[in-house]
Amino acid sequence: MAVTEYQTKKGRRYLAVLWMDGRRIARQGGFLTKKEAREWESTEERKILSGLKTDTAYSVIAEQYLNDCLRYKKRNTYVYKRSVLRKLTTYLNDPHITMGDIDRQLVKSFLAHSAETVTSKAANKYRIEISALFSWAQKEQLYNGPNPAAGIEPFPVERTLRYIPPPADIAAVLSMAGGWQADLIQLLIHTAARVSEITSLTWDDIDLRTGIITLWTSKRRGGNREPRRQAMTETARAVLQKRFDDPNRHSEHVFYNPRTGGKLERHARELKNMFKDLCKAAQVRHFTAHSLRHYMASALQNQKYDLRSIQILLGHQNLKTTQIYLHELAVDQAVAGQVESISEQISNSIANKIANSPNLRQ
Repeated sequence: MAVTEYQTKKGRRYLAVLWMDGRRIARQGGFLTKKEAREWESTEERKILSGLKTDTAYSVIAEQYLNDCLRYKKRNTYVYKRSVLRKLTTYLNDPHITMGDIDRQLVKSFLAHSAETVTSKAANKYRIEISALFSWAQKEQLYNGPNPAAGIEPFPVERTLRYIPPPADIAAVLSMAGGWQADLIQLLIHTAARVSEITSLTWDDIDLRTGIITLWTSKRRGGNREPRRQAMTETARAVLQKRFDDPNRHSEHVFYNPRTGGKLERHARELKNMFKDLCKAAQVRHFTAHSLRHYMASALQNQKYDLRSIQILLGHQNLKTTQIYLHELAVDQAVAGQVESISEQISNSIANKIANSPNLRQ
């Protein structure tokens, strides 16, 4: 057994590692005191000696994996991974099952069940998460068996077209919104940002004097946050000024949860159901916050806006990502016009043939 002290932004923490026969069996960090770390070690050792196979127990390793994700991944990523592993736990229905007991056939059976009860697309995502769990356990030397999810063929999925709402539908939804909802939608339109970039804005990111807004994206390798700066439109500036001058403003965040007063998390029900409810009230086809990003990208492309400028606005790290993004949204009007021209040539040829043939005229 070994306890190691390490430093975090929140203060001193302790890491406990359990060794048996020269092999690392389990590890757990984040303990506030050395005593807590040693108590955990003793508990884990008793479990092993009592024959519960803690070294490869799925429940134990899954819990350690999620704790690791909570430290190094975004909160939304952690919540999703936790939900997938909970679904697998429910399906396995065996609290003492080990990692080695979860073979390829069992994983395929779970995925087939998920495809039938949820969707094929969801089942494919579940496979990725299960594979990530086993890969992590192998890397951490907590499990040395095969990865049963690796190499399983994904289910065929019907790829849907990205939906771009028409301006009239966006206006109808905006007319149904009020207060912070209307402000949020306006900023989504006037920045073409991801919803998480808007909800994570703090007043430190807003410079009303110079009209500069700093957006932070976590869509980078390793989940690292990266800033990008934008000039505010007149509407965006007016919205932000109004929120800044609000006498009831009490949060460091530009948008806060009206129910809890804390940060407006992406998975909060106030935000999760917002567009669904507004679209229903406006009696328009349902679209999401991300659809507004699609709309702005498409509108700028139709106006022949510079591709590099669109890339910067969208916050894409790679220009190729922007090209693929715009390609999926684009409709080639020039081709349609060319097809019409060719069709007219065929029609004219038929008309000339009829005019020059007495038999056809009859």
